[in-house]
Amino acid sequence: MARSFLVDYGQTFPEVRTLTSIATPWGGDSMAGKGAQHSPVMLPVWNDMDPDSEFFKSIYRRSLPSGVAFHLFFAHRGSRSLLRSNPFVGNNDCVIALSSQLDPRAQSEAVSVYGLDEDHDSILLNDTLCTKISRIFETHYSVQASDEKPVLGKLSVRYTYADEAPPTDVVPFMVLIPSAGK
Repeated sequence: MARSFLVDYGQTFPEVRTLTSIATPWGGDSMAGKGAQHSPVMLPVWNDMDPDSEFFKSIYRRSLPSGVAFHLFFAHRGSRSLLRSNPFVGNNDCVIALSSQLDPRAQSEAVSVYGLDEDHDSILLNDTLCTKISRIFETHYSVQASDEKPVLGKLSVRYTYADEAPPTDVVPFMVLIPSAGK
């Protein structure tokens, strides 16, 4: 989704200087298509995740904007799965096949490709990943002139609701828009 947005609107947001993906199915997931065809309950995202979907064709219709550096992180602590086409091969992160995470179209635009011996969930808690992403942000969002203020900072967000539990039919979201020095 982020790549699709940047391809369509990236020139409008020059402050976006990097795209970082983590264990992303850049080539889709063949199981999504099978799920869409055979499951009694259909999740709309399964149609988009099918490797032959219009969505996957559309995200590669143009290159990323020239000012956006793309960093691709992939996970490779796989498992054997009877649901995959070859259940005896563990070329995945327990969820997404390596061939999808390392889709040649995505790799061709990446300025860095880095693999971690993690699965699809554990990669998000990996210290090396956090350090590398911090360095990426520091590199791409550092002070460019001595009189400029750094773009780096921290943001703490807390959602609160009148009831103790959040409503199940509401998805909180937030849009951040840079201010002009205000």
